[in-house]
Amino acid sequence: MLPSGINSSNRGSSNYLNPPQTTRDPRPLGQNKNPPTRPPGVPTLALSQLRQQFQQMTPARHPGQARQSSLPLIRRTVAKDVTRALTRAKRALPADDITAADAFIAHAQDLIDSSSGDALDLPNDQRELLADIEKVLACMQEAVAKHPEDTLEGQQQRRCALIDCLCGPWAINLRNVAARTGLVVTLSTLMRDAVAFEVSKSDALGESSLSISSILAIAIAPTLNVLGGILSVGLGTANRTSVMSRLVLGVFNLGVILACYETGKLEEYGNAISPFVCYSVARDTCNYFFPLRDNLTSLPTRAVFASGGIYSLFQCFGGMAMATAFPLAGASGLPRAVGFAATAAAELNVSHSLGHSVTNSLLEIKDDLVFGAFARWFGRDSSDNFSIQEEGVHARYIEELSAFAKQLLDTPAEQRQQMINTKNFELYGREIQRLEDAGEDGLDGAHKQYLTCLRRELDVYKKTKTLDRQWLSLSLDRNIFSFEELQDLAKTERELGVYRKARELDRLRGLALDRPQTERQMEYLAALETEVEKDEEELKRIEQSGSPISLEEEVKKTERRAHLLSARDRDPSPLHARLRPIPSLESDVQKTPDFTCFDRMIRETTSLLARAQALTLQTRGQIVQEIFVDAFLRAYFPGVRTPVELAVLASLNNEDSKTVPSERKQTFVQEVAEARREASDGYRVHAEFRSFGEMSWAELFESLGRQLLLTDAARQNVFANVVGTSMLLDDWVQQNFDERTQLLIGGLVLGICIFVVYAPLYLLHTEGASPERRVDRPGAQGGFPPLRREEELREVLTPRPDGAHTMRTDERAISEAQTEYEPDSDSSSNNDYELGRISTPRILAD
Repeated sequence: MLPSGINSSNRGSSNYLNPPQTTRDPRPLGQNKNPPTRPPGVPTLALSQLRQQFQQMTPARHPGQARQSSLPLIRRTVAKDVTRALTRAKRALPADDITAADAFIAHAQDLIDSSSGDALDLPNDQRELLADIEKVLACMQEAVAKHPEDTLEGQQQRRCALIDCLCGPWAINLRNVAARTGLVVTLSTLMRDAVAFEVSKSDALGESSLSISSILAIAIAPTLNVLGGILSVGLGTANRTSVMSRLVLGVFNLGVILACYETGKLEEYGNAISPFVCYSVARDTCNYFFPLRDNLTSLPTRAVFASGGIYSLFQCFGGMAMATAFPLAGASGLPRAVGFAATAAAELNVSHSLGHSVTNSLLEIKDDLVFGAFARWFGRDSSDNFSIQEEGVHARYIEELSAFAKQLLDTPAEQRQQMINTKNFELYGREIQRLEDAGEDGLDGAHKQYLTCLRRELDVYKKTKTLDRQWLSLSLDRNIFSFEELQDLAKTERELGVYRKARELDRLRGLALDRPQTERQMEYLAALETEVEKDEEELKRIEQSGSPISLEEEVKKTERRAHLLSARDRDPSPLHARLRPIPSLESDVQKTPDFTCFDRMIRETTSLLARAQALTLQTRGQIVQEIFVDAFLRAYFPGVRTPVELAVLASLNNEDSKTVPSERKQTFVQEVAEARREASDGYRVHAEFRSFGEMSWAELFESLGRQLLLTDAARQNVFANVVGTSMLLDDWVQQNFDERTQLLIGGLVLGICIFVVYAPLYLLHTEGASPERRVDRPGAQGGFPPLRREEELREVLTPRPDGAHTMRTDERAISEAQTEYEPDSDSSSNNDYELGRISTPRILAD
C-alpha cells in the first residue's frame, strides 16, 4: 500500500514511484549548494506525463456514482466527528462566546443543507433518516426563533418546544382526555337523557308529584355543601377562597329554591333537577375510579376566569347547536298533547340523545384541555426568571467551590488561609455585582436583605482595614493627620465599636503646637477633657467601698466599672480585618471550621475508624475529602435558596439516603433542574385507573370524603343553580320573544349562569391545598409521572483485604491557629446552605 492510498499491482514497471535509496549528505542543508544528481537508470518524467499515467491506472467513474458513494461517508463524518469536535470546542469557550459560536455552526449547517438536492440519489432507508433529521432541525430552528434569549429560562423553553414538536403533546393530551372524559361524559349524558325522559313521561301520565325523590334531589346539593363546609372548618382545611366559593354556591342555590317555591314551580324544579343529580353522581363516580393525572402545580384565579369565559361561550353556542341539531334528545322527545296512549307508548329517541351526549362530551373535552393549558400558562410567574438564574448560579458554585476545596486540601496548611480569604473576597464581589445587575425591581425581599448584608459586611471590612492602616501610621508619626482627620477617625471607631475617649484625647493633645486650631476645635477638645475627667471621678467612686447594696445594683455597678476601665484603654490592638463567610452574616456566632487544621482532625478520627473497620488507605482519603469538601461548601456557599431548592432539600432530608455528600449534591442539582424543567414544561395529562392497593384506609376514606363533600357537592350546586335559573326565566322568555330569539336568549342565560358558577366550582378545590398535596380540580388530580426513572440507591461493599494496612502520618506543616469549629447540631441561620449532615460513610466488610 502506497502512502497515497493507491495499490500498485505492477511494481516492476513503476520504478519511478519507488526510486532507489541514496545516502544522505551529512553536511548541513546550507552547505549543500549543488543539487543532488539523478541516479543512473531513472528516466526523466514530466508532471503532465505522471498525471496521464495516474489517470490510466485509476478506473473511470461516473460523477454521479462518485457522489453517491461519497455522500454517506460525508454525512456520517458530519454527524459524528464534526458534531463531537464542535461539542468539545464549545465546552472550552467562555459563556459570552457561545452565542457567536452557535451562529457560525448554524451558518455551516446551512451550507451543508444547501446540497440537499443530492438526497435523490440516496436509498429509501437513508431518505427517511434524512427526513427525520430535517424535521428535528426545523423544530430546533422554530424553538430558537420563538425563544432566542440566552438565559436558563430560554434554554428550558427551547427544550420544551423541541419536546412538544417531536412528541406531539397536544395529540397525546387529546387522546388521553378523549378516552376518559369523552367516554364518561357520553355515557353519563345518555343516562341523564334517559332519566329525564322517564321522569317527564311519568309526569305527563300523572304519576309524578312532589315525591320523596324530588325532595332528595332538591336537598342533596345544599346538604352536601353544608356538611363539607362544617367538616373543612373542623379539620382546619378551609381557607378564604373555599369559604367564599361555598357561600356563593350555597346562597345562589338557596335563592333558586325560594324563587321556585314562591312561583309554584318547586315540583317542576324537583323533576327537572333529578336527572342532573343522577348525572353528577355517575360522572363523579367514574372520575374517581378513572381520574386524569396532570402536571398542574396551582390553580391560578386568572386561569379559572379565562377558562370559564371560554367554556361559557362554547356552552352558549353549543347549547343552541344541540337544541337545533337534536331537538328530540332526552325529555324533548316525549310527544305532547297527542293523547294518553301515545304518551304511554313513547320511547327514548336514542339517535338524538346519543348525538346530544357526544356533542356534550366534546365540550367537556375542550374544557379539560383549555383549562389545563390556561392554568399552566398563568401558573408561570415572571418572578421565577431570577430564581432560575439563581439556581443556575448555585449549581455552578457547587462545582466551582468543590474543586476549590479539593485544591485547598492538597495545599500546605500555612497557605490555606490566604487562599480562603482571597476566594471569599472574590465571592463577595461577584454576588454584589450580580445582584446589582438584576436591579432593585428584580429582587424579592429575601435577596434585598441579602444584598444589604453583603454591602454592610464589605463596608465594615474596608473600614476595618483602613482603620488598621491609620493606627499604624499614627504609631509611626503622631502628626500625620490633621484635627479634622482625627475626628473622622474617631467616627469610624464608633461605627466599628472600638472607640475610646482617652485614646482620642491623647491623639488630639499630641498634635504639634504650631498647628493652628479653630475655636470650635478648642471647644471640642475641652468638652472631651471634661468627659474623661468625669469618667475618672465616677470610676473612683465605684471602686470605693460603700454600704451594702442589692444584687441588681451590684450587677449594674460591675458592668459600669468594666465599661469605664475599657474607656481608659490607650493602646489599640490590631483589628485583623477579615470577611466573614457569607452564610454566617445573619448569625453572631461563627460556625466555620479552621480549615488550616480541620483535615488533621478528620484524619485522626479516620485513623481510629481504620483500626476498627480495616479501612484501606484509599477509602480513608475519600472520607477525608468528602467531609472536608462538604464542610467548606456549607461554610462558604453564597446565595439565598429559592423555593424550588427549599422543596428539593426538604424532600432529600425526608429520604433515608445513604449517599455520600458529593453524590447528594449532584442529586440536589439534578432534582432542582428536573423540578424547574417540570415547572416550565407544557400542559401534559394522562388517564389511569386509581390504584387502591397503594392507599391506606385513612387515605381511602379521605379521598372518598373529598370526592363526595367537595367535588360532587360543588357539581350538584352548579347544576341546581343553572337548571333552576333557566327554568325560572323560561316563562318570561317564551312570553316576550319569538321561537328563534328564544333559542338565542336561552343560550345567553345558560352561558351567563355557567360563567357565574364556573369559578366557585374550581376554586373550591383549593381547600386543603398545601405544597405536599397534589392540585385537585373536578375530575382530575395533579401527579403526572416523571419522565425519568429514579435510580435505586445501593450500598457500596468494601471487601476486607488480607494483610496489615500501612499507616501514613500527615507530614505537612499545621498552623498553630486554634480551631473555631462547632458542631452542626445547633440551629443554623437562614442563609446556611446545608446540603446534608456530615456523616461518616457506612462501610460494610465481607
